[in-house]
Amino acid sequence: METPKRMQWKGKCDFILSLIGYGVGLGNIWRFPYLCAKNGGAVFLIPYAVFMVLVAFPLIFLELSLGQYSGKSAFGVWDICPAVRGIGLAMTGISVICCLYYNTILAWILYYLFNSFKSPLPWVGCDNWWNTDDCYVKDISGNSTTNNVTSFDYLNTNNVTSFDYLNIINRTASTLHTMMNNTVHPDNTTKIYAPTEEFWNLNVLRISSGFEDIGSIQWHLVLALALAWLFIYICVFKGVESVGKVVYVTATMPYILITIILIRALTLPGAIDGVWLQAMMQMFFSVGMGWGGFITMASYNKFNNNVLRVGGTYNGYSDVLFNCRVGGIYIFQVVDWYVAAVTAFLVTIIECIVIGWIYGTERFYNDLEVMLGNRPSRIFKILWKFITPAILAAVLLTTLTQYTLPTYGDYQYPVSAGILGWFIALITALPIPIWMMKAIIESKGSLKERIKGSLQANKHWGPLEKKYVEANTESYF
Repeated sequence: METPKRMQWKGKCDFILSLIGYGVGLGNIWRFPYLCAKNGGAVFLIPYAVFMVLVAFPLIFLELSLGQYSGKSAFGVWDICPAVRGIGLAMTGISVICCLYYNTILAWILYYLFNSFKSPLPWVGCDNWWNTDDCYVKDISGNSTTNNVTSFDYLNTNNVTSFDYLNIINRTASTLHTMMNNTVHPDNTTKIYAPTEEFWNLNVLRISSGFEDIGSIQWHLVLALALAWLFIYICVFKGVESVGKVVYVTATMPYILITIILIRALTLPGAIDGVWLQAMMQMFFSVGMGWGGFITMASYNKFNNNVLRVGGTYNGYSDVLFNCRVGGIYIFQVVDWYVAAVTAFLVTIIECIVIGWIYGTERFYNDLEVMLGNRPSRIFKILWKFITPAILAAVLLTTLTQYTLPTYGDYQYPVSAGILGWFIALITALPIPIWMMKAIIESKGSLKERIKGSLQANKHWGPLEKKYVEANTESYF
């Protein structure tokens, strides 16, 4: 039976803009400026730039080359070394989890968008149903006013349905006093909170007292989340054909927002403790190596596309409803903190080992020469075999020994949150050893011969263009 022909991008611009959109997503708009401000402002850019050169760029080129040369998915591409095919499933697992919780951010954005059409804006005053007595507004003249709407007044002026919201506010009041910014009223005795803080915590999130208080589903966020998923479906339902059109908007507009946020973030003070670890972690969110995206997108390319040039250009630039509960923000932060803590590093280390030591860099260079018409610089051999995996291994070891629970304001997560976090971090890595054992068991011969056979490229590995196929399946291992 003949294999159906794989779809291809309509043009180079579609592919390039898809790569840019892949890297300029929420990981840059939301996560990068936050970590930049938290970890020393401009100081954060130093380790980030170092890792971009020594880790990100060689891995981008490696993954793009694998995908384009074979024309296969993040799972099928590992015909090059069947024993590690599980990393294709690991990549998919990371992407699935991130899609689930990133769409929660889109739901929040949509909810803010809907509320932005109200006049006055609901987050500029202290006279709304969710505001507490400690809500604090500064008028144009510089005078300050606090909310005079008490909980008793609120209860008397709203219907029975609103009583649930009051319970939420009362139940979490003590926690919110420690979670929000420690702003102090001019009398130096009372902590106060801006209307924007209270809108976020008490209207958007309707936040609970902590991680162990998940609470009820918030239907305003469920509806926003459903709309977010509908937008995603509209963008991808025709595969690369529809994605190639959408990226002309989604890949270009965010740069304006990123520039504004980054300029502001770089002017903020911060600490440098843990800055190198956080810079490496953020690089995986910003760029997306080890998540399968590069391999998949490149697999839709024409065989002779210059991925080295494209890669250089690019380098320059449980159920998701848990996040819709009053305690969803805690789960959201734990997922964000742990999702790429182990598997992304493990996947990229294995990629380097496969190309650098098992399949062999010289042999891979021969493949690249067939595809690109010339051999890349020797520096990639050094990076793939030594520098990049060494850095990744060091950071992974540091993560396993020094990684700590996140915080939400002054709120300290319980031990159960750490258990959930490490479960999330490790569950996506499970396919790697499972598939490795499967490949060895299915091979023939002695144990040594089975291991060797599982590490050799199988008969399905080869170039997308069949006219370049050569009998070259022996591993250098």
